[in-house]
Amino acid sequence: MFDNTVSLAGSLPLNALHKTWPSLEVKELVGGEICSLTALHGGVSALRTKFQNEYGALLPAQGKVVSFDTGFLFCSAPEQWFVHLNIENAFLDIELGAVLETRAAVTLQTDAWARVAIIGEDTPQVLERLMALNLSDQAFPMGSAVRTLLGHLNVFIVRGDKASDIYEIWCARSFANSLAHEICVAAENVCG
Repeated sequence: MFDNTVSLAGSLPLNALHKTWPSLEVKELVGGEICSLTALHGGVSALRTKFQNEYGALLPAQGKVVSFDTGFLFCSAPEQWFVHLNIENAFLDIELGAVLETRAAVTLQTDAWARVAIIGEDTPQVLERLMALNLSDQAFPMGSAVRTLLGHLNVFIVRGDKASDIYEIWCARSFANSLAHEICVAAENVCG
């Protein structure tokens, strides 16, 4: 469906950050493309139907993550979603826009975000030192996403629906070094 032969080589905002402790791993996530979708003209219902027909996945409600064959998506704001596809394609926004026809405004966002995975049993304890958010399995189960503050940074926390001990932190690329510093200091305090 998508032409994955076109790729623009970009720099990694965190130079392939990868740190480990006995019960925790912190690493920069690379690869794939990110697009934002915004329903047009109040057409959320039509966009939901078209997306489900094309990708076999429902557009999730706020606070939820949905995986599908080629990626995952989460609701970023009312009638807005971030879609992460596991392909490299500099024209993904144009192709996704064509597939969804006039039901959504689509913007390529890949270069705007830094993504860090925190993996391991101590992840909730590390993140709870950095934000006022209950990350217990009951309050933040698998398949959850939320926008919050991590220290002074505005971030998305994404807990996918496929692995219970992986949390993705998305932040504006311009704050990537601050994000890495905050996470690694907290990880050292908890696991070091």
